[in-house]
Amino acid sequence: MKNSNRTLLIKKFIFILVFCLHIISCETNIGFDDIEIREENGVTVGYLKSDNSLFTGDIIEFYRLQTDVDFNSATGESYPEYEIYPTREVHFKNGLASDVWRWYHDEGLIGTEISYKNGKYHGVFQEWNELGVLLISEIWEEGELIFTKEFE
Repeated sequence: MKNSNRTLLIKKFIFILVFCLHIISCETNIGFDDIEIREENGVTVGYLKSDNSLFTGDIIEFYRLQTDVDFNSATGESYPEYEIYPTREVHFKNGLASDVWRWYHDEGLIGTEISYKNGKYHGVFQEWNELGVLLISEIWEEGELIFTKEFE
């Protein structure tokens, strides 16, 4: 009898442990609309709107464009087919803008690309029109504009 109670207790403990680990490991998807981006003394900073804490992480958002409808003759079901395109990607480390940020035109054509380091422009900034033609290219170093070229 003592053995069965002990086994039952161990099973309950394992169930609770697994349940708690599952709860802890569930991520909340943070989207672009969940952060507030501010310019503070020439530095780009990201805060979570929910608690005003500094945000660390990558946000990459996509949209789906329905391209077709497929039909399964065996089941009689039809379902849409989609192409997936990026819309924007931003990155923060300890609240500061970092890495390469990108915004996209329709169907995945890049619109704007900005390089950041420690919250400041650092590297290449480029902008393209909807046809993919480069409009402007700049070089930045630690927030200071070094070079710019506009294209016609």
